[in-house]
Amino acid sequence: IEPDPDKNEFNPEDYYARKFALGNGKIFFTSTPEEKTGKNGATVYAAGIFDEVYDDNAKMHIEQLIALPNPFALKFRTVAGKKKGPWFNTTDPSSGIVKDDHLILDMQNGVFTRQALWEDNLGREVKIDIRRIVSHAQPDYAAIEYSVTPNNFGGTLEFESSIDGTVTNHLIFEPKKKKIRNDEVIYLSMKTSKANL
Repeated sequence: IEPDPDKNEFNPEDYYARKFALGNGKIFFTSTPEEKTGKNGATVYAAGIFDEVYDDNAKMHIEQLIALPNPFALKFRTVAGKKKGPWFNTTDPSSGIVKDDHLILDMQNGVFTRQALWEDNLGREVKIDIRRIVSHAQPDYAAIEYSVTPNNFGGTLEFESSIDGTVTNHLIFEPKKKKIRNDEVIYLSMKTSKANL
């Protein structure tokens, strides 16, 4: 989430995304909601991944720490019978109502927790519990636990998990698909545009 350089405005979403961020000295994840992608999605950084970019304000090329693809892009929707609800979205009022949304950062144990209550535009209410960690024991590892509980309906939930490679910076992405034991696995291969990392 990039601030508008022409405006001196407080952006609460940007503030909390960084205030509740997790990192271990090698990788860093903002606490941006999992359902947001692209320029509004979570920002992920890794130590030593820089690239040369042109800074319009300075009128020169500078080295900049660059955002990496977000491996925690995740969304869901309700399904009751043949009627599918909208994808969970906290910014689109037409998809439903966010009745509650709490962020908790347990600094002693290094756990970020998000608890939300959402009612979709079909009146189906769900409780969402999410926990994230960034490992100190294995610095390349981060994990997410995502739990959704229907409160007032019977049916199923449909999930979509992805690696969001639509971050807005100066990376070149090459998405590929690979079959492994009859399960389809999608991974993302990428390189920086100038430094060729």
